[in-house]
Amino acid sequence: MNKLYPTLLLVAFFFSTEIYAQKMKFGEVSIAEVALQQDHDFPDANAVVLYRDVNSYLGHYIEVHERIKIFNEEGYDYATIRIPYPDVTKLKGATYNLVDGQVVETKLDKDLIFTDEEIKGVKIKKFTFPNVSPGSVIELSYKSEKGTGANIDLQYDIPIRKMKVKITNRDQIGIEILQNPRAFLKVTRVENKSSTSFIVNKVPALESENYVYDMDIYRSYLSINLTAITNSFRFGTWKSLIDIMSEFNNFWQGVKPKKFYREEIAQIIGDEIDILKKTKLIYNQLRKDIKWNEDYGYIPDQRIRDTYKDKEGSIADINTLFISILRSVGVEANPVLVSTKRNGIPLTASADAFNALVVAVDVGEKTHLFDLAHKKSNVNFLAAHFLNWKGLRIYNDKTFDWVPLTMTRISSKLVIANTTMNDDFLLIGHVKERHGGYYSIDKKYEIKDLGENEIETILDYDYEGLEVSEVATNDEKTDYTEVSFDFELENVVDEIDGKLYFSPLFFFTLDENPFQKEERKYAIDFGFPFKNRTMLTINIPENYQVESLPEPSRIVLPENAGSFTYRISSSGSKIQVSTVFQMNTPLLPYDKYQSIKEFYKVRMTKENEKIVLSKIETK
Repeated sequence: MNKLYPTLLLVAFFFSTEIYAQKMKFGEVSIAEVALQQDHDFPDANAVVLYRDVNSYLGHYIEVHERIKIFNEEGYDYATIRIPYPDVTKLKGATYNLVDGQVVETKLDKDLIFTDEEIKGVKIKKFTFPNVSPGSVIELSYKSEKGTGANIDLQYDIPIRKMKVKITNRDQIGIEILQNPRAFLKVTRVENKSSTSFIVNKVPALESENYVYDMDIYRSYLSINLTAITNSFRFGTWKSLIDIMSEFNNFWQGVKPKKFYREEIAQIIGDEIDILKKTKLIYNQLRKDIKWNEDYGYIPDQRIRDTYKDKEGSIADINTLFISILRSVGVEANPVLVSTKRNGIPLTASADAFNALVVAVDVGEKTHLFDLAHKKSNVNFLAAHFLNWKGLRIYNDKTFDWVPLTMTRISSKLVIANTTMNDDFLLIGHVKERHGGYYSIDKKYEIKDLGENEIETILDYDYEGLEVSEVATNDEKTDYTEVSFDFELENVVDEIDGKLYFSPLFFFTLDENPFQKEERKYAIDFGFPFKNRTMLTINIPENYQVESLPEPSRIVLPENAGSFTYRISSSGSKIQVSTVFQMNTPLLPYDKYQSIKEFYKVRMTKENEKIVLSKIETK
């Protein structure tokens, strides 16, 4: 083969892909595309989307055409496709390989296409392309008459070289098309009379980072928000959204007190007159009795009488019933519209700004938040995906205000360990833990799912030489969960020249610094404010004495976002060490990364400092 041939192929390929004027046709895959061995803009990529074309005709259908290059075996995962739209038609797929200088096509066999019901009532197609090897190009196209109003991804976990998305609004539906405000992607937007096109080149892959609730939050996408139902029903403002909700009888009628449940509710609350205690009694009973069907939304699907009778409903059904019951016993309860983190921040008034309804109860000057649907929640501790900016609280007179969702009550974890180091330097101890807030919610959920002989999996420790026994749990209290266990730990000391060296926190330390990258792109999300305390008592062998202890220390993040406190003391044969790790601001912007990285580095250094014991000389 001519030595210039591969170079000419690359030049021809990249020159042609810089121009988007001509739409690529299915099956017209060039030798240059299949011969390509590395992407010059993304040289480390295992696979690259060469071409992505999306045409959405709102309310009618959506068409998608994609072409993907697989560079190596690590890229094989991208040859398995899950189509994000239901009821797909006109599905075509093919794999292209280079054989003896010619492009050879292997068509996708219909027998390889499977249908899964991932969401109730929604069937999704999945398949893996055949005959994939390093260098293959895979191609697919399909059409769906559903999901035209769904978000359209502009970013994948692999780079995208060329992409065009065209959204056509033939019926002049009241919409606004927005980019994800949390993503950073420059897009060319072209407006026409009834359509909007988005053109973007060289889209980098979405790279995963730790301490992010869900990387999809930062994925670049287009959201199509409904701003009007008819000419007379236009959103525009939050007030207009509330006015439109007034047209739904299940909402405003649902929150009114009713007679049909009064007798049963009276038995639940008995003689209790305290507002918050009365609310908690009803909350704890209803969450046992009523099942969430896992449907979201902020408009009830049915009458509250049906929800109460059937003991099942959507999140809006269940929480609307809760409001009605609370109001019937004199509790000031109001609906709060909220958006999950994946649904986005409710920045503009639209039908899609929110996707759930929870309950606010005012007692004096304090607001308490409740959600009957999610089992992984509690009073003032909404499910983690609801900790997303603010919620829209709606009053009876249709006025509204905003309720902060991120600054929840502090979750706490207390660990108390009483340990003894015997003459063989084996550490024996008993540990008690008390978990509060989200820690307690998670533990209760884990305990509920524990199978027989699985109780040890409830512990969060994975440390070489650690053996645990007598593990016990107590989750009867609603506000906290207790865990206790005994342990033995070998090889805890280094003996050098007759002296003993050991780190007094043993397995109650960080395994590694989770923040090791040089820089960071996304906010650091600890989820919720917390305070973790560890208190250890160490009884050292009788023939040893303390020669030196680490110095006490306190590290504080800028603006008091968090802190770490280390204290240690000794008296005779007893050593006491305690740490407090507290995070007051659970969401830190990415420009605070260097501070948090240094904070963890200093913390780890302090946790691993050694105590020195020396032998007591006998006379």
